[in-house]
Amino acid sequence: MWFWSADSVEQELFDLYAPALHSLGVNFNDEQLQDTLEASSYGLEDAFRSAIVYMLWLEENIYQLRKRSTLR
Repeated sequence: MWFWSADSVEQELFDLYAPALHSLGVNFNDEQLQDTLEASSYGLEDAFRSAIVYMLWLEENIYQLRKRSTLR
């Protein structure tokens, strides 16, 4: 993102995780998300990983719930 220097660890982490997060529906153009990312980068990699794991878990569990409800 523009508030991180190109050679920063934060930018490197963003470049690594942003494609996966974007494919899961994260909107990096959201002003509130940008403000949050700019305000604190402590635990950034853990936050990115946790968000990906949670969204994948949520997708799987919603799929399972829908599948169960159609079987009844």
